[in-house]
Amino acid sequence: MRIQPNERHDMTTLPEPRDYSATYLRKMLALRFPDHYMSFVDLFALGCLLHARGERCAGHRLVFQVLAAVGGTLENSYLAALLDNLSGNEIRFVRDIEPDMEVTRLCERGSHTEREAACAR
Repeated sequence: MRIQPNERHDMTTLPEPRDYSATYLRKMLALRFPDHYMSFVDLFALGCLLHARGERCAGHRLVFQVLAAVGGTLENSYLAALLDNLSGNEIRFVRDIEPDMEVTRLCERGSHTEREAACAR
């Protein structure tokens, strides 16, 4: 079962393992934390970004904290699969979860110099 953006999903079935993406996580966060879900979305995305940039322990911790916040019995296998498949899928997960524009821009930045210049502004 593939979850499409803007598709209504009853949250009682999980996506197939080949279809794991953070899109379903975003929907879970929006349902459980309607007033604050973007904080969790951004935290997850930042964790993925740190992980992709080699800060594996810090990135893993941030991602795990978000997954632990939404963990329920039905979703446990899905959440575990996200964590298990983090390596190599970090940037895809960031795109899937659709963080705020500022966080998305961090993913688009490449060089260390460019990051320093952005912070100096």
